[in-house]
Amino acid sequence: MKRHLLLITLFLSAAVVAEAQYTKYFLDKTMRVDLYHTGTKGQETISLDRAYEEGTWSGTRSQLLDPLNLGEYLVRVYDLASSQAIYSRGYSTYFNEWQTTDEAIAG
Repeated sequence: MKRHLLLITLFLSAAVVAEAQYTKYFLDKTMRVDLYHTGTKGQETISLDRAYEEGTWSGTRSQLLDPLNLGEYLVRVYDLASSQAIYSRGYSTYFNEWQTTDEAIAG
């Protein structure tokens, strides 16, 4: 019983620390970033269309750094004062799939 209580206490403590990290660096808001992702089979260009606030944050507040980094691309946000990574997420886009089409291969 003591072992289970210890595990529960450690889990809850970790959740509180993670939430504190979130509130230290972030607001309860979502920043949407719209990009244009264009190119051909062997070349790609990513350009910013716009960035804007869109509602409250609905993502995780405890796993701010992605441990898996899955996907073709990785977004990282750094704290300017310490140069420490404070957020990361791996992702893929439909562009990667499109690069395998005849149209993309033809250029």
